[in-house]
Amino acid sequence: MSRQRRNRQRGVTLAELMTVMVIFGLISTVVAAVIGPMLRAPNQEQAKVDTIQAVAKALYLMQRDVRQTTKGGVYYCTNVVPTTCTAPAVGATPAPAQTLVITSPRIGPSGALNISSSGAALQQGYNVYWLQQNPNNANETDLVYSFVANPAGWQDQGLYISQHVVDPTIGSSTNPQIVVESVTAMNVGLNVSTNDVELSLTATSNDEPDTNESSFVADTTYRN
Repeated sequence: MSRQRRNRQRGVTLAELMTVMVIFGLISTVVAAVIGPMLRAPNQEQAKVDTIQAVAKALYLMQRDVRQTTKGGVYYCTNVVPTTCTAPAVGATPAPAQTLVITSPRIGPSGALNISSSGAALQQGYNVYWLQQNPNNANETDLVYSFVANPAGWQDQGLYISQHVVDPTIGSSTNPQIVVESVTAMNVGLNVSTNDVELSLTATSNDEPDTNESSFVADTTYRN
């Protein structure tokens, strides 16, 4: 009898143990489901901050340049060297741009504005922004910048800008100024009814295992 009781006691103990293990497994699953997102939250927030800061900074610089140009002073290029640059189609949906060219009345990126007595902008050069693969990260595209002084025989036509401004700049610029990293897309459009240039930028940030993408869109008024 004592042996049977011991067998029953062992059976009860094993059943209880199995029950405890099942309950512990359920609790562990719930805890992991709750704690996992909490542990990832700082990385997710940092990825979001990185993309917002990147796009906001780049967009601010471009808006500054647009405000100083005219409706005929904005061009976008869809290819790397050799490029094809055109003026944005009026009223069309902003088009993808590999390179953005904005004529400038400044001598250099931070020089004095050159304005005529009637208030017209006297163009002195070109602000050139383009997307370029990061040399240290094959999966990252950066937005880079260079100022091109007014070449001899100023022309604000797409073919001239392609051949004499964009191609030489991209082709010879081995160490351009990085505006922001991880900018993956740029679009530009034109709305002459409101004197606005429509810009949009998209940035992506990876903070393993989290990825975040942010896009900013802005309408910026150019000079009349």
